[in-house]
Amino acid sequence: MTMWENEDDRGRERAAFGFIQEKTGATIVKLPKTYTVDFAALRDGLVVSFGEYKYRNMEWGDYKTIVLSLKKFLAATQLYETTAWRTYFYVEDKKGDIRYVDITTSSRLTGAPRTVTVGGRTKLTRDFNDIEPVCHIPINQFSKLGVRDGTDASQ
Repeated sequence: MTMWENEDDRGRERAAFGFIQEKTGATIVKLPKTYTVDFAALRDGLVVSFGEYKYRNMEWGDYKTIVLSLKKFLAATQLYETTAWRTYFYVEDKKGDIRYVDITTSSRLTGAPRTVTVGGRTKLTRDFNDIEPVCHIPINQFSKLGVRDGTDASQ
């Protein structure tokens, strides 16, 4: 939970976790906020991967890239180097379209380093913590998981 997260955000996250669990067949376990990623995915009680979920108030195709905190990207890489378990970054747009990318290996597979800028929440900045180094992940690297039912397009 981030310091700016509200009950709507937590409800959306719970619904997305349920959808990811249904689509992947893994059991999703929310991790404490002391972890840099949002959840662990388990099969037969054993961790098989990690996940980071973000809701973005956009539609797929509005932007050429999706940004992720460099800190989260580095944490995912460290988890992979330590455990060999991948971290998947799930992004849901305002229509409930959830897509994902393996952030631990996708940059190695493309052979191209990520673009890193200083940015984040630059519109309606709440405090200095909203601006940080971010990785730009091209949207063509994301695969479609599906469209979550019950999504309010006005959110």
